[in-house]
Amino acid sequence: MKKYFILMFMALVGINYTYAATLNEDEGEDVFVEIYKKKFNTEEFERSVAMFVVEATYYASTDEVVVDLHEIGTATVCIVDANGVVVDQRAVETDAPATVTLSTALCSGDFYLVVDAQKVYAEGFVTR
Repeated sequence: MKKYFILMFMALVGINYTYAATLNEDEGEDVFVEIYKKKFNTEEFERSVAMFVVEATYYASTDEVVVDLHEIGTATVCIVDANGVVVDQRAVETDAPATVTLSTALCSGDFYLVVDAQKVYAEGFVTR
């Protein structure tokens, strides 16, 4: 059975949500993700009761990060190496649940996972 690190939260102004990484021995390492809600000029989004999902797991055996996203708007998901170089990037619409797989093969060591979406900004860091 797959174990996933799920980060769900309701939109609240000025609240950050942080979860620590855990290790699934046979599956992969969950990525530490810190999420910030973006500010909007209207109150439409702030009053929404929609649940958001940002979930990331790093698989060392295949050099991949699998990211599950939902209800965060159009998102750009990228892997950035320790030197600040973007090594893989994808754009995805998250109105329906979306899964993005990114390669970390070009990273020589530690790397960042960055999710920049219409409704949230999230960063994760993986130490190899």
